[in-house]
Amino acid sequence: MSVSLKNKKGQTAVEYIILLAVIMVIMFPLLAYIRTQLAPERTPCLPNDRSIGCGVQRFISSMGANPKFKYFTLRR
Repeated sequence: MSVSLKNKKGQTAVEYIILLAVIMVIMFPLLAYIRTQLAPERTPCLPNDRSIGCGVQRFISSMGANPKFKYFTLRR
């Protein structure tokens, strides 16, 4: 195998590692932002909580939800 071919394989590996690092740098803050928007700050939701979970809860309660509606916790 020639030296040129070995160098190209090494370069490709380095490019993949850098690409993976860039994707991780972008995804971690994005996922943290999404998590804060989806998860309510507290249960029950505060009136000024702007998370999506509390918005859905307010929407359901404004429609006259069934009084037998109960909360449940999702296991992570």
